[in-house]
Amino acid sequence: AQAVLRGVSVAAVRTIAVDVHGQGTAVRGGGVRVDGVLSGEQGLGYGVRVADGASGTFHGTRIDGARVIGLAATGAGSKLIARDLVVAGTLPRVVDSTDGIGVHVSFGAALDLYGGRLSANHFTGLAVEHTGTVADVAQLTIDDTQTIPVFQTNGIGLAVSNGGLLRGTDIRLSGNRAYGMIIGMGHARAEVTRLL
Repeated sequence: AQAVLRGVSVAAVRTIAVDVHGQGTAVRGGGVRVDGVLSGEQGLGYGVRVADGASGTFHGTRIDGARVIGLAATGAGSKLIARDLVVAGTLPRVVDSTDGIGVHVSFGAALDLYGGRLSANHFTGLAVEHTGTVADVAQLTIDDTQTIPVFQTNGIGLAVSNGGLLRGTDIRLSGNRAYGMIIGMGHARAEVTRLL
């Protein structure tokens, strides 16, 4: 299946605003706007999710106020390309106050992100985790990542863990509450040029 989304605006949905999943599924989006994703019964809420071998290309996308994860690429073979992305104000789960991640790349997915800002998300701005997961990032600002209110923990701009690989250039980290960047746990790697 293939789809093109232009100028689409989604607001106040439950669980997932834009879900791209399954091998052979490809979506191209331009000017997509997501505002306020509520968490569903299992506590999950995504602005945009690319999963299970699907591919998504998004230009000029803005995601505000998603509960749990703003933009996610998950599963081996999943590929997400984003240009001029803004993810802001992602909130933790209601059920247990965890997460609140701006962009999450996991379980063998690939991210190619050029140009954007991840701002005032809770927990982590950008998380890259699990063996086989690769994130190529350039011209990105990650700022003002908040702590989780209940626990007053996290507030990490950029986290690479559990075998994930980050390759980046011109990444600006500013005003993140706990750490600008954490690389650790399980052979995680980061190759960064010009960390600002």
